[in-house]
Amino acid sequence: MEKIIVNVGKTPKGYSASIDILPGWVLGMTGSFADFKKELQESIDLYIEWAKEDGDEYPSVFDGEYECKFNSV
Repeated sequence: MEKIIVNVGKTPKGYSASIDILPGWVLGMTGSFADFKKELQESIDLYIEWAKEDGDEYPSVFDGEYECKFNSV
C-alpha cells in the first residue's frame, strides 16, 4: 500500500492540511481530528474525481490503495 504524506497544522479551532503531490489542494476545518480525517478523505476523493472528469493529470497513486501518513508542520 502506498503512503501519501499529508502536511497537517493544528489551528486554534481545528486543522489545516496540504499534500505536496497535489498542487493547489488545501484543506482547513474546525472540529476534532477524527472529523478532520473524514473530511480529508472526502476532499481528496472529490479532487481526484474532478481531475478525472476534466481530463487533468493527477498522481497515479490515487488509482490504487493508499494510506495517509500525517506530518505535523
